[in-house]
Amino acid sequence: YEIHWRDWSSDVCSSDLEFAVGELSNGEPLGPANKRSALLSQFGSRAIPPIRNDKSLLFVQRSGLRARETAYDFTSDGYTSSDITVLADHITFTGLTQMAFAPDPSQVVWCIRADGQLIGFTWNGEQQVRGWHRHPIGGDGFVESIAVMPAAEGDRSELWLVVRRTINGVTQRYVEYMERPYRIGDAQASQFYVDSGLTYTGAATTTISGLSHLEGQVVSVLVNGAPHPNVTVTSGAITLQLPATTAQVGLPCPARYRSMRLEAGAQDGTSQGKTKRIHKVVMRLLYTGGGKYGSLDGSPMDYLLLRPSTARMDQPAPLFTGDKVVPWPQGYTTDAYLGFEIDQPTAATIVAIMPQVVTQDTR
Repeated sequence: YEIHWRDWSSDVCSSDLEFAVGELSNGEPLGPANKRSALLSQFGSRAIPPIRNDKSLLFVQRSGLRARETAYDFTSDGYTSSDITVLADHITFTGLTQMAFAPDPSQVVWCIRADGQLIGFTWNGEQQVRGWHRHPIGGDGFVESIAVMPAAEGDRSELWLVVRRTINGVTQRYVEYMERPYRIGDAQASQFYVDSGLTYTGAATTTISGLSHLEGQVVSVLVNGAPHPNVTVTSGAITLQLPATTAQVGLPCPARYRSMRLEAGAQDGTSQGKTKRIHKVVMRLLYTGGGKYGSLDGSPMDYLLLRPSTARMDQPAPLFTGDKVVPWPQGYTTDAYLGFEIDQPTAATIVAIMPQVVTQDTR
């Protein structure tokens, strides 16, 4: 197994080293007479407990700006330490201060930055999936501490957070947990995509109280499975336009995706740096309740129209699964970013985005 060792042998300066500690002989148990320690690397580590996932170890470098994955490499017959932030070095801006691993279901390493931002690292070595993602907390929340523990239902790992916010002019700290995403078979009204939120279930009502922890805040509402216009909490309550038997109420937490610069190729080599235009896009969606599409560069975005003509107008539109062909709102550009945003408290899963692009070989 691997551990981090902090070497304080020098009174002038100290260096952080990473060691692998194990048995000298596999035929005997680990003990004082049967031990070995091999130097793995000398990158240095911050005082954050490393995380083990299968046969790999993740640790934060001394500066807090880099995270490294250490694993045994059969080719070199030794341990290698790879920088997993090399393609997204902006993601750890201000430095990491804490990590917690949620192995089930998606194998995510949750991290806090020094500026209170929550970020995640999906880390699935078996499928060779490694990717960083940011999670801004609603209400300009500042995350002070995180922990992962089994959910009460026993079906997942659950992230718990201590979040600091200014509510109605007063600094407040809340203990919150991340609800699981929408799953196949769930009731549509059970979607929970708000921050610091509460759920109401009961007799039909247009008034929902018990929201004093969000006093004066503009909140998102999902009523019986359908998005409701945002409302402001007054005297710990909100008034709805329609009666609700099930409602999710909390701070808005929009989700955004933007691709890298599109590489569509050209007759004369790469399309990078050349003028191009996306004519239309096929978006493959899974259980999606809405959203907008465009370049996310400040230009206008168009709404996805997902309600089928057969849906009753007095019922929430069913979540959409399938391919949606949309005309792209952006004109000619050299970047050709593909963007998606959902600012309503409903589920959205993008399986694939397939653009039709024309590239000009001359600028």
